[in-house]
Amino acid sequence: MLAIFARYDWPGNVRELRNLLERAVILAGSGSVTPAHLPRGFAGRPETPQRTPDAPVVLEPGMTVDEAERALIELTLRHTNNNRTRAAEILGISAKTLFNKLKEYGASE
Repeated sequence: MLAIFARYDWPGNVRELRNLLERAVILAGSGSVTPAHLPRGFAGRPETPQRTPDAPVVLEPGMTVDEAERALIELTLRHTNNNRTRAAEILGISAKTLFNKLKEYGASE
């Protein structure tokens, strides 16, 4: 585990290290901290979980609200065959909000 930390550049210096360790200890609970308790994109963890097009949204410890929201929007769009108006209705948001979220994700085309 020490080698994982040694390979990282630490752009946030000691504050970033402290925050990362505090978060990992909270996620680990009473167990040992493992790479699974580290944030996505750190130590070679994929940025987003790998899932098939028909897989349900899976919420994992350490997943951010933004990651969960994006996964739910993507699943709803697949369910509606990319009908954005219907997806917005199902999600309980306006079509404009959905458009803005998709633009934020780089999927507005």
